[in-house]
Amino acid sequence: TRRVSEQTSDLLDSPLTAEELAQALKSSKSGKSPGPDGLPIRYYKRLAPQLSPHLLLALNELTTGVPLPTQTLGANITLLPKEGKDLDCCASYRPISLLNCDLKQFAKVLAERLKPFLPDLVHADQVGFVSGREARDNTMRTLQLMHHARRSSQDLALLSTDVEKAFDRVDWDFISSTLTHAGLGPNLRTWIGALYGDTTARVCINGTFTAPLAIRNGTRQGCPLSPLLFVLTLEPFLTAIRTDPNITGVEVGPANIRLQHTLMIYYFL
Repeated sequence: TRRVSEQTSDLLDSPLTAEELAQALKSSKSGKSPGPDGLPIRYYKRLAPQLSPHLLLALNELTTGVPLPTQTLGANITLLPKEGKDLDCCASYRPISLLNCDLKQFAKVLAERLKPFLPDLVHADQVGFVSGREARDNTMRTLQLMHHARRSSQDLALLSTDVEKAFDRVDWDFISSTLTHAGLGPNLRTWIGALYGDTTARVCINGTFTAPLAIRNGTRQGCPLSPLLFVLTLEPFLTAIRTDPNITGVEVGPANIRLQHTLMIYYFL
């Protein structure tokens, strides 16, 4: 399992700073729909001098075991109809999750902290959501491997799997275990764990919200940190594939290539 160094772990565990929070606020786009508290990002930008110091203090105190309020962790889910689909069918609607803007600022700070170190924790065959990597790289690499297998007369079976639904089914205990095995420190793990505390969501149907529904698994839609957590939690599974002697892959010189990850699609070779 890939791990960060002790020095990197200490760096990621250092207290959140006013500069990080200010940058997260600056990079947040105005005009987006707010979460259940109804406070848009423009509210936080306009009142940043008054609000940001208190928000920063509250976020750093999470490492002492103080949980985020239930209201902060709530989400509103609205359903958008897909064009040309039967509106009497549930599958014809696309759910959009709206989180509170203060929670998204917090998640963005953590995501920006983790991003520079993600390439060291995620194998190069994963390109989705990793800085410096592009989805087209693996698409082109897969096409080249197909041509190489044909030219070298190697047997090749290409299995394409869509893991989109797995995004909503990640086990939270597994996320925690993955972060621990990756060498991430207790403060960062506590901050991330705070995002997955007593989470709830209300669904808006015909202009009326349901009662809050408890959420107990899956990475959160609309959260800037979710894609990074998702690729991290896939690494143990992909490591098992890379080391499985029954999956032979394609031989290219000294390298043996067994899979490519392009966003939500996996190609097993």
